[in-house]
Amino acid sequence: MRERLFETYSYFAGGIAATAATAMALARSPGAVRFAAKSPMIFLIGSAVVSLGGMVGVSAVDKSNFGLKHLCYGAFVAGQGAAMLPIVIMAGPVVAQAASATAIMVGSLSAVAAVAPSDSFLWMGGGLTVGLGVVVASSLGRIFFPASSLLLNVSLYGGLTLFGGMTLYDTQRVAKAARVHTEAQFDPMRQSVSLYLNTINIFIRFVRSEERRVG
Repeated sequence: MRERLFETYSYFAGGIAATAATAMALARSPGAVRFAAKSPMIFLIGSAVVSLGGMVGVSAVDKSNFGLKHLCYGAFVAGQGAAMLPIVIMAGPVVAQAASATAIMVGSLSAVAAVAPSDSFLWMGGGLTVGLGVVVASSLGRIFFPASSLLLNVSLYGGLTLFGGMTLYDTQRVAKAARVHTEAQFDPMRQSVSLYLNTINIFIRFVRSEERRVG
């Protein structure tokens, strides 16, 4: 079980590091910055397509196909890193503060879930699914009502609460999978994806909340 968890969190940490490296490399590339500024929708849609395609590949490709599966994971996290470029450029020093806050929050919640009684947070799955729908709806609603402070608060602070809860849930879900799955069933790379996405969403919301506070 410990070996499986170590593999899962290694992929998680590697994915976060690769995402940060991709975003910083693109931010230092004048060509990438110009393209993102001139064609922001094309840049973001392209990043999303690469990331989504990679995530589908991570889920679909068997772990025995080592090279292809790692290529898919690389595309997934690189696409996420590219999507972070506008945040890195526009948020500036806020990014470091948000990254520190994210590390503290995710680390603390993961530690709580790890030492809590087994499966004590797994009951939250249904409620988290409903909450995710509310947060997604509020984020989409801001496209049509950008001045709505209610929708912004739900997206930001409701999102922080939601993804914090999902971190608790997914930490125990991964631990249970590591405990009960067979060697063929357990896929550490696929298991790491939910932990990774929780962290990315928490980071984005910390950036937005810090921008709102200092702005």
